[in-house]
This record gives sequence, C-alpha cells and structure tokens, in this order.
Amino acid sequence: MSFSKFSGQFVCTMAMLLAFMFAACSENLAGGTVEETGVYANLENITILGKTHMTKTLGGEGSYVGRIVVAGLEKGSVVSLYQLDPKSFAVSDSSITVVVDDEGVFAFQNVTLESPYVLISVVRPGSVSIYPYTVLADVRDSDGVNVDILTHLEALRGLYLVQSGTPFVQAKKQARADVLSAFGMSGVADDIRDTDALEYAAMISALTNVLPASAISAYAINMPSENSNMNKLFTAIAERGTFLNVDSALDEDFIDIVFRRTDGLRGYFSVPAIAYQKLSDEWARDYQIRLRVVNFYAGMLAAAFGAGPCDQGHEGNVFEAPREGKDGVFVPTYNLVCRSGNWNLVLKEIEHSMGSMVDDRDGRVYKTATIDIDGVTQTWMAENLRYDGVEGASCGDDGCNYNFLEAMGLDSSYFIFTYAYESYEACVDSFRDVVQEPYGGTEVYCAKIMADPWVELDTTKVAVSDTARHQGVCPVGWRLSNPRDWKNLLSFVQAELSVDDKSSTLYLYDLAPFGNPTGIGLTARYSIMWLGHTSDYVPDPSSGLLSVYGTDLATAPGYADIYDDYGYVKWEDLVNSVYIGNKGMNFASGNSQNLVRCIKN
Repeated sequence: MSFSKFSGQFVCTMAMLLAFMFAACSENLAGGTVEETGVYANLENITILGKTHMTKTLGGEGSYVGRIVVAGLEKGSVVSLYQLDPKSFAVSDSSITVVVDDEGVFAFQNVTLESPYVLISVVRPGSVSIYPYTVLADVRDSDGVNVDILTHLEALRGLYLVQSGTPFVQAKKQARADVLSAFGMSGVADDIRDTDALEYAAMISALTNVLPASAISAYAINMPSENSNMNKLFTAIAERGTFLNVDSALDEDFIDIVFRRTDGLRGYFSVPAIAYQKLSDEWARDYQIRLRVVNFYAGMLAAAFGAGPCDQGHEGNVFEAPREGKDGVFVPTYNLVCRSGNWNLVLKEIEHSMGSMVDDRDGRVYKTATIDIDGVTQTWMAENLRYDGVEGASCGDDGCNYNFLEAMGLDSSYFIFTYAYESYEACVDSFRDVVQEPYGGTEVYCAKIMADPWVELDTTKVAVSDTARHQGVCPVGWRLSNPRDWKNLLSFVQAELSVDDKSSTLYLYDLAPFGNPTGIGLTARYSIMWLGHTSDYVPDPSSGLLSVYGTDLATAPGYADIYDDYGYVKWEDLVNSVYIGNKGMNFASGNSQNLVRCIKN
C-alpha cells in the first residue's frame, strides 16, 4: 500500500483516499537541485500524507495468546511536522500537529514549506509513550511517508549524519544499513513493507518487543529516566550507528530482554504447527510470523555475542549464547547455529540418541529417545501411544486418550470407590428437608456426585512396589512410566542445564524452531476462548484467544509429592497421572482421560 503527497490544487478528501486505498490522487513535487540552487519549487500549499505502523497482539493477556497484527497507531495520536534547515539540517522550533484517524493515516493539508526536508514525529495518546515514532523524509519523494519503529531508529541515525555533513540521500541509506546491522538483521529488503507482509510484521514486532514504547513495561531497558538504557541505546545508535560494546549495563539488559522475549515464545511453540493450521488461516499466518520473530531474535543475539557473519563459509557453525543461571553462573542454554545464511536459535540439547520400536499388536512404528541418567538408561517412546485396541480409547492427531483403568490395564475390582453417599437414593433423601436445593435440583446434583467418586487403588490387591514394571496398555517389553521416572528425568535436565524446576519442563517438548532438546517430543494441548459470545453463537476460531496448556499423561500407580500453588509439598499421595505444563510438573489421581508415554523395561 503506497501513500502519496500532492499539491494543493489536487487535494482529495480523506474519505476518497480511504476508498481508493491511498493509491490514487497524487502528483510529484518537483524542484531544482537543492544543493546547487537552494531553490525549491512547488513547496507552497501542499498536502503530505502518511501512515503509522505498529504491531499489536489481539487481546492477548495473561495466559492467553492473541494473534499478531499490523495496525496503525491509535486515533488520538499526535503527529508533528518539523522542518529541517536545507544546509545545516537544524530542526525548526515550530511544528504542525494533526490527529491520526482509526487506520493510523494522517495528513498535513495545504502547508507551505521552506525546506523539502522534514522530521515527522508521532506520539501515542495518553501517558503510555516514553518515546515517539519518527521518520526523516524528503517531501518531494512520491512514495509518501510511512512511520514505524524502524524509521524511528533510522531517523535518529540519519539526522546525526546529515547534521555532520553527509548528503541527505547517502545519510538515509547509511542510516538504514547501520540500524539493521546493529540489530543483526540481514537481508531485509528496502520495500519489505509492500513485498513481504509476514516478514515486515515479524521485524517491527521483534523491534517493538525489545524496545517497548509503553511506559508500563517492566523491563529494565525501558526505565523512563534521563540515564536509562533506552536513552543510552538511542544516543549510541545516533552517534555510532550501533549500541553494542558502548556500555556494559546496556549490553546486559539488551541480551536479557531478548532472552526473556524468546523464552516467552517457547510455550506458544509447544503446540505443534498442524494445530494452528487447523484452527484457521489467520492462526496459521500468526504461526509463520512468530517463526520469523524468533529468527530476528537470533540475529540480535548473534550481534550481541559477536558471533560474526553467517555465510556459506560458516555453514553449520555453532556459537554458544550464555545467560545467567543458578547462583549467578552464566550457562549456555541456547546455541546459535548457522544455517542457510541465517543464525538460528536452538535450545541446548541433553545428550540422547533417537531410534524406533514396533508395536507388534498393530504394527505401528514409534520413534524412541534414549537418555543415560547417571549411569541408568531410560528409553522412552518419543510419541504418544496410538493403540486403539482397548474399549473406550479416544484417538486423535496427538495419540489416544485412555481412562485410568484402561491405561493401567486394571478393572474396577482393583480400586476402592468412595462415594459421598451410600446410594443415589440416600443422597436424595438427605436433601429432602433442604429449603434451597442445589443448582439444577436434587436429582441432578445427586446424579452428578454419585458419578464422580473418590478413586483409590486397593493396595491389598496391587502392591505399589510392583508397579515399577506395570505394563498397562503398553506393548510387551514396555511399561507405563511411573512418577519416579518423570522426576528423575526432570531432575537430570535441571542439573545438566542449570535451569529451574519450572522452565525445565519445556525441555521435554518439541518446540519447533528451538528444537527437541531431549528427544522426548511432548506436545501441548490448547483451546480457544471467545469473549462475549452467546450460547447460540458459533464463533470463528480466528477471532478467539489461544490458551496453551500442558499435557496429561497416565502413569503407573505410585506415590508422589503433591504441591500447592506456591510450590510447597502438601502431602504424598498415591497417583496415576502426571500433568506436564510449561511452568512445572504435577501428579494427581483420578479417572480423567490421559495420553500414554511408555518406557522400555
């Protein structure tokens, strides 16, 4: 989409421009050679059009994920036009202000300029902005004015260069090259906004995430003070064309915020790509944007760590990207890998070997992962079990779900069922004198609670000590994993990588661009949530918010510590399932539907 600027006699209304997508109603502004004559033709009674661009996440807050979209800055944003002296490029004191419309479009109508060189500044409404979006422009260009976070960085550098004597056109070109190099962004086309919408959305999203313009951000680089790292970065970009190796505190905070933004995407990628493709075209597009965002983060870290160029001569090179771990020790949890001319960010791997096994019951082949944990070998199925030869198995893209009896291969005679009442009739009788009936009525209430008893393994029939080799629904030679298997695996990951007991669970997942660090390859569940819909409204998946969960897996019955919401042990309980989320691991008992990962005897 292009935006034109034109002389006063050809002024079009904003409504017409919106209708024609800003592609029409233009006339180039011609002038003499500025540096030679100092004479500017057609700078009287002109109109300058432009548009602001930013990325935002639609409704994504807390544990919910919204799609990334490119939008204009909000209506109410104030746009200011500053003329630059054509010789010294000093910024004038005066400015003209207008207000952005709903699409982020702005116009300076019927203005007369003494110089074709201008600095346009946009400030978002309210007190949330800590810095403006700016652009350095020559109003005689026919492509119009576009403003975003990249043009702001380029304007900082470009203004410094022209004021230092560099010709305007050369300064603009050098400023762009310097900024892209400073943030490790290679191969970005000049017309990326018009030719590659996904790449453009990812680029300005990545820049905005590490240089947040909102004063409510908690990141240290964004402290709104005179000596903040943000101001140090902007000053260094202007004066040097780069900000790295200028101030150690700035370097540390920049690396930290890129790491944290990267970490924030791991939960998103724990859901496989096929899930986003099935949701809608919009969610599939969002997935592709976030893949590109990760690539931009990789380039930023490569620049920060001095990894050097990723070209054909360095194909396959691996560069460690260390960060502060436990007890202040810096450990590499990510690697930068040079592939096809770009640095890729992948999680450090736990040493493991991949293989395969065959389930003789149906001939299905499964990938396996073998890990040596302190001299004890564990070989896991690296895929969820898909055996549907048991009653009640519910199978889908991510494997088969089994209830706790099916998973353990036991019938109800091995369990003790504790009911709230001796019988349904006893439950109904106990509520006959209750004035206010339970929700739905006594009959509905009693039917529900009698269908949901407390379930406990009868240890007089099945000794828990024997369940270490409990086969359950697994093939011959394989067994259900037990709580100790999962605990040992996770503890090993934590020790090997010096990561905490929450984030370590994500190393058990296949995380797409970040790799499959242990080979186990878990995939997370997800759901779509809609706000404000009614019971008779079937919403479009593209309009909802994504909520990412972990995965529920059946285990052999065994004892495990049960934790509260604050991470403290509440009690040790007999459990038969494990929930592995992106923030920890929890064990439970019950009759829920669970997936199964078998482990070799």
